[in-house]
Amino acid sequence: MKASLVFLFTLILSTNIFAEDSTNSTSASENFNFGIKAVAKGDFESAFKYFSKAIELDPKNDDAYYELGNLFLQQSKYDKAIKNYNEAIKQNPNNANYFIKRGKAKKLNGDSNSALSDYESALKINSDLAEAWYNIGWIKYNKMDFDGALSALNKSIEINPEYAHAYNLRGWVKEDMDDKDGALNDFQKYKQLTGL
Repeated sequence: MKASLVFLFTLILSTNIFAEDSTNSTSASENFNFGIKAVAKGDFESAFKYFSKAIELDPKNDDAYYELGNLFLQQSKYDKAIKNYNEAIKQNPNNANYFIKRGKAKKLNGDSNSALSDYESALKINSDLAEAWYNIGWIKYNKMDFDGALSALNKSIEINPEYAHAYNLRGWVKEDMDDKDGALNDFQKYKQLTGL
């Protein structure tokens, strides 16, 4: 009986220890994984803590910096997002997605020229990134470089023929280039892909 009580007490104690806040874990990868799960649940406050702890335990964890950047980007804290993307890129300069997200943060922060440079850097790593081509098209369109925008958007659609937003933006470009039929076709394709 005494042995059973000791076993039960040990089991309860160990369960409570493992149920404690996982940020006390000694593994950066565990904290990173807890952060990903927290994001999936919409618990961004916990995700922030987990990713921060992962970085504390492994300052070279580029994925954790990237995910922190994403959290700041969602909160429209662009400078903090850029800072974390910078660190992710410093740790792993061969991940094109890091450049795309930093470019997005820079674009939203009003720095289109630097954003354009980031999208071009992403394409140097992988030239088949429809999102990078789309964003280049968006920047060129806003600079009224319609030919450049059209070229980038054509490439985006060539890579991903289901990229609805690329059709929509290309429709606006064609509209401004007085290609009314082409614009109409792109707007219709956008509606078809989005169900609008």
